[in-house]
Amino acid sequence: MAIQKLRLQMVKNALAALLLAQGTPLIYAGDEYLNSQNGNNNAYCQDNETGWVDWKKTRARQELLEYTRRLIALRKSYAALHNSKELNGADRMRTGRPDISFHGVRAWFPDYAEYSHTLGILLNGSYSGEEEDVYMIFNMHWEAMEFDLPKCAPGRRWHMLLDTSGDGAHEIPEPKECCCVPGRTVVVLTEKADGEERDSDDETKHSVKETDRV
Repeated sequence: MAIQKLRLQMVKNALAALLLAQGTPLIYAGDEYLNSQNGNNNAYCQDNETGWVDWKKTRARQELLEYTRRLIALRKSYAALHNSKELNGADRMRTGRPDISFHGVRAWFPDYAEYSHTLGILLNGSYSGEEEDVYMIFNMHWEAMEFDLPKCAPGRRWHMLLDTSGDGAHEIPEPKECCCVPGRTVVVLTEKADGEERDSDDETKHSVKETDRV
């Protein structure tokens, strides 16, 4: 049971990495409900059960199907997740943040070492015509890690949109200025004005504490 739960979470992580990336996502038919083709990734020439897509299996795998739908809705809801312009890591509009920036457990200090299992990606909403920034945290380490959060603009807070661990248990505790992300988990946050909520079909909606930019 524990192994199956971990496998499902890793599938959710992979779908999040795909659907929240810039560009056009490509999902192979059946990926949204764990269709595996028994490991055969080249079954186009086989007219048999290996290459057929059995849509009846979606009934038994509704959790992942609904999760995929929520990811698609999340992608559509935030223009920063599908910017039509190329991002180059510069602040051409002089907003105080680059259009895209990369981070480690310390905000603004990415760790590109070969043994690193963590990455934070901050998307500046101003470059997609919105005020809301989006911060994606990838913790592929097997243990929980604490991530600094970039400082919000005055009068704004970080709100959680997605948590692939599904336990919804890591709002930022006072007085810490970081977000504890469980092992092998993807977390997505957005910056909102105090008291502002957007109606969406997100997996989680948790308010998290405004923190200082490093």
